[in-house]
Amino acid sequence: MDIGQKKVGVILSYASLLISIVVDIINVPLFLNFIGVGEYGVYQTIGSLIAYFSILDFGLPATIVVFYSRYRASGDKTSMDNVLAICSRMYIAITAAILSVGIALYFSLDSIYSYSLTAQQLSSAKQIYVIFLVNIAITLPFQIFNAIITAHERFAFLKGTTILITVLQALVIMITLYKFRCALSIVVVQTVFNIATALIRYFYCSEVLKIKIKMHFFDRKLFKSIVKYSFFIFLNVIVDQLFWRINMIILSIVGNSASVAAYSITFKIAYNYMILSSAITGVFLPSITAMVLKGAKNKELSDIFIRVGRIQFILLSCVVTGFILFGRQFISLWCAGKTGFEDSYLMTLIIILPLTIDLVQGLAQTILQAVNKFWFRVIVFLFINVISIALTVPAARVYGGIGCAAISGGSFLILVLILNIFYAKHLNFDMRLFWKQILAMLVPVVLCLAAGFIINYVRWGGSILNLGIKILLYVILYFGVMWGFAMNRYEKNLLIKLLGRAKSALTTHKNKT
Repeated sequence: MDIGQKKVGVILSYASLLISIVVDIINVPLFLNFIGVGEYGVYQTIGSLIAYFSILDFGLPATIVVFYSRYRASGDKTSMDNVLAICSRMYIAITAAILSVGIALYFSLDSIYSYSLTAQQLSSAKQIYVIFLVNIAITLPFQIFNAIITAHERFAFLKGTTILITVLQALVIMITLYKFRCALSIVVVQTVFNIATALIRYFYCSEVLKIKIKMHFFDRKLFKSIVKYSFFIFLNVIVDQLFWRINMIILSIVGNSASVAAYSITFKIAYNYMILSSAITGVFLPSITAMVLKGAKNKELSDIFIRVGRIQFILLSCVVTGFILFGRQFISLWCAGKTGFEDSYLMTLIIILPLTIDLVQGLAQTILQAVNKFWFRVIVFLFINVISIALTVPAARVYGGIGCAAISGGSFLILVLILNIFYAKHLNFDMRLFWKQILAMLVPVVLCLAAGFIINYVRWGGSILNLGIKILLYVILYFGVMWGFAMNRYEKNLLIKLLGRAKSALTTHKNKT
C-alpha cells in the first residue's frame, strides 16, 4: 500500500473537485449568456440522455481495479494480463453495441421530443447527439487505462492530468463561445479534450507503467468471475444514473427546456456534492481489496469505516450548512440573475439533506465491492428506483422539479435505513458506535449553523465580494468550533499536516518567485 500516493490522491482529488466546481460556476452564467436558457436546456437534455450510453461499460473500470489489484497483491502476472485482455475485448463488444443502439435512437429523437422542443431546438439537439455519440464510441474503450492507473495507485498522475485537462478545456470553450455561440461548439471542444485525455493515459500505461495487453490463454473461470462481478457494478451504475438523470429526462418530456435548465442547476450542485464525498473513498478500493485478500477482520474494516465516516461528516456538514445559509444567493449569482431558477435552491436542499446521510457512509460501498457483497446495495437501490420513477412522472406533471426532488430525497432516506441494517447484520459493523459518534458531532454543527445566520445578515461590498467574505468567515468559524468541540486527536493531526503542507507549498512558491 503506497501511503504517500494515497495522501496525494486524496489531496489532488479535492483539488480536482474544487477546480471542477469553479469551472462549473464559471460555465453556467457563461453558457446562459452566450447560448441562452433554451439552448442550454437542449444541451442538458441531450447530455442527460446520452449519459446513459457512457455508463454502458458493464462496471468494467471498478471490476478491473478489484481483480487486477487482487492478482497484483499475490504476484500473479499471468492473471493480471488476462484480466486486461478479457476486459479489453469486452470493451470492444460493448462499444459496437452502443453504436448500434445509439444510431437507432437517433431516428427516434423527433417523436421523443416533439412535445417539449421546437423545430429549431430539435435540429440542434440532433447535432449535439451525434457528436456526443462519437465522443463515447472513441473514448469508452480507453477507460481500461484509467482503471490500470488506479490499480497501480498512480493517483498523482491520474488526478494531475484531470486538473490540467479541466482547466485547458474550460479556457478553450470560453474562447470558442466568443466565435461560435451555440451548444454544439461546447460539445465539439469537450469531445476533442476527452479524446486527448484518453490518448495521454494510454501512452502513460504503455510507456511508463510498461503495460502490454496480452492474452496468455482464455481463462474461462476468470471470465465468468469478471462477468458476475461486473454485472452488479454495472447495474449499480445504471441505477445511479437512473436516479440522477431520469428527473431531467422526465421533465424534458412532460415539461420544457426551461424546467430542465432549472433542474440541471440542482443536479450539478448535488452531483458535485456527491463527488466531494467520493474524493476520499475512491482511493481506498485497491488497498481495501488487498486487506480483504490478506484476511482483514470485520473489526478492522469497521474501524476504518467509522474513522473515514467521521472525516466525511466534518467536511460534508460544512458544505451542507454553508449551502443552507448562502445557497440562495449563490444560485442567483451563478445564474447571472436570470429568471426561472428560483426553485433550484429548494430542490437542491430537498435532495442533499438526505443524501448527506448516505455520503457519510460512502466508504461502505468500497468495502462492499472488496468483499463481493455489493450486489445487495444494487438490488435494493434498483427496487427503490423503480418505485421512484413510477412516482416521479405524476409528481413532475403536478409539481414540476420540486416534485422530482421530493421523490429523490425520500428515496435516499429509505435506502440508508435498509443499508444500515445490512451493515450491522452482515458486515458486523458497529453501527451503534458509528451513529453515536456522528450524533455527538451534530451539536457543534447546529451551533455553527445558528451563528451562520448572524453572519448572513452582514453586508460587505458588492454581491460577489459579500458572498465570498461571508463564506470565508463561516468556514473559519466552522472549523474553529469543530476543532474545539468535535475533532479527535487523529482528525486534528490530519488537519495540522494538511495546513503544514499547504504552508510549505506556498513558501516554496514564494521563494521561487
